[in-house]
Amino acid sequence: MSDLELNELNRVRNFLWTPEDAANLAPLYKVAEGCLGPLVDHFYATLQQTPELAKVLGDSSRIPQLKKTQASHWLGLLRDGPNDAYQQRALRVGAAHARIGLSPAWYLSTYSLILNGFSKAVIERYWWKSNRLQGLLSTLNRLVFNDMALALSAYETDHDGITADIRHREQSVGNLRQLSATIISMNDATASLAELVRNSHLVAESGDSIARSAQEMVNAVEDISRNSQAAAVDAEEAHMVVTDGTNNAEAARKAITLISDAVADTAGSVDDLAMASEQIGQILAVIENIANQTNLLALNATIEAARAGEAGKGFAVVANEVKNLANQTSKSTEDIAQKIDALRRGMDSIRQTMNRSQDAVQSGERAIDATVEKINQMSSQITNVAAKIQEISYILHQQQDASEVIAGRIGSVADMASANNTLVRTVSHAIQTSNTHISNSATQWFHDGSSRGLCELAKIDHVLFKKRVVDVLMGDGEWHSHEVPDDHQCRLGKWYDTVKDPRLTGNPHFRRLEVPHEVVHASAKAALDAYYRQDMDGALVHLREMNEASSNVLSILDELSRSIDKTDANTLAAQ
Repeated sequence: MSDLELNELNRVRNFLWTPEDAANLAPLYKVAEGCLGPLVDHFYATLQQTPELAKVLGDSSRIPQLKKTQASHWLGLLRDGPNDAYQQRALRVGAAHARIGLSPAWYLSTYSLILNGFSKAVIERYWWKSNRLQGLLSTLNRLVFNDMALALSAYETDHDGITADIRHREQSVGNLRQLSATIISMNDATASLAELVRNSHLVAESGDSIARSAQEMVNAVEDISRNSQAAAVDAEEAHMVVTDGTNNAEAARKAITLISDAVADTAGSVDDLAMASEQIGQILAVIENIANQTNLLALNATIEAARAGEAGKGFAVVANEVKNLANQTSKSTEDIAQKIDALRRGMDSIRQTMNRSQDAVQSGERAIDATVEKINQMSSQITNVAAKIQEISYILHQQQDASEVIAGRIGSVADMASANNTLVRTVSHAIQTSNTHISNSATQWFHDGSSRGLCELAKIDHVLFKKRVVDVLMGDGEWHSHEVPDDHQCRLGKWYDTVKDPRLTGNPHFRRLEVPHEVVHASAKAALDAYYRQDMDGALVHLREMNEASSNVLSILDELSRSIDKTDANTLAAQ
C-alpha cells in the first residue's frame, strides 16, 4: 500500500477517534473478556449455517484457530487502541478475506454479528448508567467502523490481489493449474494408446492370419466344389447304372414269370399223361383178365380134347395155340404194366422236380421283386444324393465368392489397423511435443517455495512420468525398471519427504498421497519388466494399475492445492 493510501487511513482513524474513546477502552475490554468467547462461537456457527460463507470457510478443522485469531484481534484493539500495529494487522485480515474470494458485501455484513453481540453485552452490563452506556456504545461503533474502513480499503487497494507479489503469485499458480489441467486432459487417454497400439498390432496380425486362412478356405472350397461336381457326375452315372439294373431285373422277372407259366403248363401235361397211363392200366387189367379167362378156356379145351381122343387132337392143337396166345398176351400185358409203372414213377419224379422248379421260380420271383424294390430305393436315394450334391455345389460356389470378399475385406482391415497404428504413434508424438512445451512453460511459471505451485508442477511431472512408460510400451524409446526413480527420488517424493510445515503434514490430503504415489512407481516398474519379458498382457495389467493410482494422485494433488489456498488465506487472516 502506498504512503498516500496509508496517510488517508490515518486521517480516517483520527476522524473517528476521540480522547473520550481512549478512556472507554478499559471498560470495553472487561466486557469483551466475559462475552467474546460465546460471541465468537455464535459468529462462526452462523457463518457455517450460511451456504455462501460456509463454502469460503472450507475445512472445519481451521475453525478453532480462526476463533482464537478473531478473539485476539478484538482484544488487542480494545487493549491497545487503533495503533499502527493494529492497523497493519487489520489490513492483512482484509487482504486475506479478499484473497479467498469473500465479497465485500458478505464481509462487511458479518460485522453486524460482532457489533450486535458486543453491544448487547455492553447494554446488559451498563444499562442502568445511561450516559456511560451511550459513551461506550459510541466508542464501540467507531472502533468497529474503523475496522470496517481498513478492511474495505484492503479490498479497494487491489481487488485481484493485495500486492503486486500476491497478484503475480496467484497468476502463476493459476497458470500452472491451467497448464496442469491442459496436460492432464491431453494425456488422459495415453494409457489407452498403448492398448490401442497393441490391439491394432494384434488386429493386423490376426487380419493377415485370417486373410491367409480365408484364402486357404477359398482354395478348399474350390477343391470341394470340383469334387462335388465329380461326385455329381458319378451320382448321375450310378443313377443310369441303377436304371439299367432296374430294367434288367424287370426283364428277369418277366422271364421268370414265363418260366413259371411253362412249368405250370408242363405240370398240366404230366398230369394228363398220368391220367392217360391210369386209363391204359385199366385197359391192360381188362386185357389180362381176358387173357386169363382165355387161358382157362384153352386149358378146358385141352382137357376136353384129351377126353375126345383122336377126334379131339386137332381141337387140342387149336386149344394149345390159344393157350400160347393167351400166355403171350398175359406176358405182354405184364411188360406193358411194368413200363407203365416205370412211366408213373418217372412222371412222379418229373412232378416232384417240377414242384421244386415251381418253388424255385416263386423264390426267384420274390428275390427279383425284392431286388427291384431295393434298386428302386437305391435309385431314389441316388437321385436325392445327386440333387443334394448339386445344391451343395451351388452353395459352395456362393461360399467361394463370399470367402473371396471376406478375405479381401479382412486384408483391408489389417491394412487399416496398420494405418491406425501409425496414426496413434503420430498422435502420441504430437502429445509428447505438447507435453515438452507445457513442461517448459510450467517451469517458468513456478515460484520456488510455493506449495500450491509445486502441487501443480508435480501433476505435470506425474503425467510426463506416465507418458514415458506408455511410450516404452508402444515401442517408442527405452526405459528399464532399474532406471525408473522410486517414489522418494522424484520431485513429488523429495518434497513429500522434506516438508516440515505442520499445516501441510497435518493436512489429510497430504497424508493420502503416500500410498497411491508408491503404487504408481511400483506399477510402472512392473509394467516395464513385463514388457521386456515380452509379456504384453501383464504389462497392460500393470499399466492399468499405474493409471488408476495416477488418477488418485492427481485428484489428491488437486484437492491438496486448493486446500492450501484456504490454508494460506487463513494464515494471512491469523497474522
